[in-house]
Amino acid sequence: MGRGGDATHSSSDQRGTRHSHSVFDGLGGVNGFKLFGTTPPYVDLRKPPGHTSMASEVSFQKTVSDALTLKSLVFSPNLVWFLTAVFVFFAKPYDEELFREARNGFHLRWMAPRFAVHFGVSLLYYGYFFLGCYVWRLSTRKFKPGSWPTPSNMLHNLFFWTLGMLQVAAYDAIMIRLWATRAVDMVTNQEVAENAYEAVKLAVTIALVPLWRDFHFYAAHRFIHVRALYKYVHSLHHRIPDPEPFSGLTMHPVEHLYYFSNALVPALYVRTHPLVFMFVLVHLYLAPACGHSGFEDHFQQDLYHFLHHAYFECNYGSPSSGFLDKLGGTFRECIGKSKHYQGEWNGEGEQNRSREWSATAHLGLPKTFGHGVYFTLSLAAAWLLCTSASAGSQSKNDAHLVAAVIAYGPIVAALVLAQCSRDRYSWRWPFHKERVAFGLTCVFGYLCCVKPVHDAVFLLVNAK
Repeated sequence: MGRGGDATHSSSDQRGTRHSHSVFDGLGGVNGFKLFGTTPPYVDLRKPPGHTSMASEVSFQKTVSDALTLKSLVFSPNLVWFLTAVFVFFAKPYDEELFREARNGFHLRWMAPRFAVHFGVSLLYYGYFFLGCYVWRLSTRKFKPGSWPTPSNMLHNLFFWTLGMLQVAAYDAIMIRLWATRAVDMVTNQEVAENAYEAVKLAVTIALVPLWRDFHFYAAHRFIHVRALYKYVHSLHHRIPDPEPFSGLTMHPVEHLYYFSNALVPALYVRTHPLVFMFVLVHLYLAPACGHSGFEDHFQQDLYHFLHHAYFECNYGSPSSGFLDKLGGTFRECIGKSKHYQGEWNGEGEQNRSREWSATAHLGLPKTFGHGVYFTLSLAAAWLLCTSASAGSQSKNDAHLVAAVIAYGPIVAALVLAQCSRDRYSWRWPFHKERVAFGLTCVFGYLCCVKPVHDAVFLLVNAK
């Protein structure tokens, strides 16, 4: 996913889209009060789409300034996602009736309606921007002109996108079960209404969510680009070098597992209000849509992440966390030759020069025997989680075992299969030349993705 350009005003018709000077311009990341046909002010319209450098838009100082002034929440798409989270929160509240049912275990009676709301909101959001860009052609500045997904490509994307939304419902149900059984504590609506400290804490936490999302995305993204995980997990997402909106959640289920783990923090570890969990969860499933559109002229356009799909080993974060890419030498500022990039990408497959949108984004049998084994093991792990969660009240030793299989199993299986396949790349590629930075990638990958999954599964299986 990622962010679009900042909502500031343009002084030239050739430099971004000319906007009105209303104080509300840019509210919610909507430039010029238009969702389509508008570009960030830094974009030079005389250049082809994606060829304007965004280097001036990425810096630590800008990230800090936007956070302190709340610009990163109010004058960005984060406001839209927060308001959507508020809607879902009140449409399907975390109330005592829900917890009463959840205390009796998982049941479609209370899970299915919640899935329907998440699925419906997400489908409307993704569908609107897909139609706007690819059917109604309201955007015209396509990063890769003349390249369009086929029905087979869309069937592939919608299949994995739906699997992603099923995991959204699963994470929602898991937290409900943990709150209902008091395995995890939470702040109630009444406490926020009556306690000023809790009200202020909620407001501050909401304001910090965008920063946490950006950091988690950067850490998790680098982690799954380690060769072993990339080969069996993240490579599915990279079948698509020229993405469309539904590509955003077109991921291997193991990647969904680690990606959506972002929602477990802080809810799993800090006594906080459920709205925080809901905001992070909704942010996770809506933000990738426009960030994967493939166009430059619409709400939340994301050249930053498009470059990652086009060039693979660059731009692991978003513009807000881009200073980390700059620090690591993996920042790329535009299509074409980069003045900043110092990573391992060697030019293979640049921009997917073929006119075909994607030659591999089709449903079918696993690519190799090793991929088939990995897929089978993933299904077995999912079955283990479902049966163990349904049984509940297992011993701590059994709960730790199940948690270890779910959290660590995908990594161990990828490492073993990578070694058995005699991969020509190091299992650490493209970070094989790094020492300290690679160590930090593993540490933060563990803390941000693996540990929350382990702890959530342990509490779930051990819940009374």
